[in-house]
Amino acid sequence: MLQEFIYRSTLDLSPNSVVILDSAGKILYVNKKFTETTLFKYNEVHHKNVKDNLPYMCEFADNSVWELLINERQWHGQAKNIKKNGKYYWESVSIYAQSEENSYNNFYVIFKEDISEKIKIENQRTISKKMESIGHLAAGIAHEINSPLQFVNDSIYFLDISFTDMIEYIKTIEEYFKSNAGSIENYVELNNSLQALKDNLDLEFVLSEVPEAFVRISNGLGRVNKIITAMKRFTHSSQNEKSMVDINQEIEMATILTKNEWKYVAEMKLNLAEELPMIFCRVDEINQVLINLIVNASHAIADKKEMTETDGTITIATSIEGNDCKITISDTGKGILPENMDRVFDPFFTTKDPGKGTGQGLSLSHDIIVNKHGGQIYIESDFGHGTTVTVKIPK
Repeated sequence: MLQEFIYRSTLDLSPNSVVILDSAGKILYVNKKFTETTLFKYNEVHHKNVKDNLPYMCEFADNSVWELLINERQWHGQAKNIKKNGKYYWESVSIYAQSEENSYNNFYVIFKEDISEKIKIENQRTISKKMESIGHLAAGIAHEINSPLQFVNDSIYFLDISFTDMIEYIKTIEEYFKSNAGSIENYVELNNSLQALKDNLDLEFVLSEVPEAFVRISNGLGRVNKIITAMKRFTHSSQNEKSMVDINQEIEMATILTKNEWKYVAEMKLNLAEELPMIFCRVDEINQVLINLIVNASHAIADKKEMTETDGTITIATSIEGNDCKITISDTGKGILPENMDRVFDPFFTTKDPGKGTGQGLSLSHDIIVNKHGGQIYIESDFGHGTTVTVKIPK
């Protein structure tokens, strides 16, 4: 009894929640921190089975957790759980399968840390970086929206003038038929009036240009719609939730948002794999990475163009490599000095001129890909010739 009291007292001092399950998934014990976090009393959770979709043990809703515990004897991840008062909260969870001495019967020890505040701070940091990116891209995006709207405005003005004249032409015919239209004199007068209107209207030109005007309006509004859709996707917050994402579509959206950064200095080439499978990720964070990398590539080419006066090329490719979705973003810019290669992912390190970069883009991208998605990001660069950034995201 004393030994059990010591164990319980020790676990109650833990700053994190501790849960112990038997081999069938039944809760044998929860510590004091667990009840404080979930607001459930000890007797409300004792002997409950985690396989019954308990709101405070949602990590077990995924059957793959049990498979990993059987094969690897441990599982680590995050879970969105629900307190007794109905509020959601995020936890970092580590589960370890244990066996009693000389026994094949497992029991499970679970350590849970409430990371809701940490995620809130990370989301605020991501939003702050997004706002910074939007601020940087705002003038370019406004220009990209203004250009097609100018086509739309000009085409509407043309249609307005043309249809005003055409209405007068039609009214002249209508008035003729309402009058004593049978006389030759009236017909000659009508013909002369219509010919004068037709010459003034340049009817043949109008009839040939009206369809083209509608096409220009449709194309212009289509371009604006694409830009607005891209902005909506970029500003959307995933709230730390992962979803199935079409990476190729996100790349196309990122190139639209950053177009004013690269269109004056580089040609954009997209070699996107057909039938690329959907990737389980946080879409807003991946979009942030894509925009960071495209802007970096654009700036590198712009710096080189100041010396060479020639445009460069940005090539973005996707493929599947093993269990990963592979994205490569290559540029023909000035490249990175060999002595700086070990520092490119360091926070606040930048090779850009003052005012052009904060040194947080690659650091944030590394955190998103490696720490938040369990992927890889690495850079290869040939100084004076260009850089390739490779991103791998697990499927």
